[in-house]
Amino acid sequence: ALGGSGVGQFGFHLTTATGAKNAVLRNSFRNDPEGQAWNAAFFGMSEFTGQYLQRNVLSLSDTVLDHIGFFSTFSFIPHSLETMMEAVPASAELWKKAGCQSLHLSATQGSGMGNFSFNTHFENEAEYGAISDRINEDEAWRDWQAKYFGTATWTGHLLGSRVL
Repeated sequence: ALGGSGVGQFGFHLTTATGAKNAVLRNSFRNDPEGQAWNAAFFGMSEFTGQYLQRNVLSLSDTVLDHIGFFSTFSFIPHSLETMMEAVPASAELWKKAGCQSLHLSATQGSGMGNFSFNTHFENEAEYGAISDRINEDEAWRDWQAKYFGTATWTGHLLGSRVL
């Protein structure tokens, strides 16, 4: 279930190790009679709002959560790749200082082509809330925001809770 700029929407999140493995999976589903029957049964039952394929550009933490109960994804188009590659690791350090253990930078393909996203993952929404409170109380975070204000065009902020 999504919040932020995707409030009222649901997303289906699938992770594969490589783009090639993702393509194999999609083609298998598309060519499988059971997959085709599932697609036909649910066709038209919901409004499709986009497909966002994210490719990891930069791992910003050593930890990758096996179970993501809640996530926050800040989407943006950088005005300068050099500035982005300076700003994102600095931001990640502040998020880690506040307690976030799993975060990375992704390049978006599909419906979000040209966007990048700063992704933070949490065990649950309460953990996200506590970490958000800590980062927003940090003077270094306010300094980071002032320094990098206007260096990207924000395109969205998705918040998501795991439903299944």
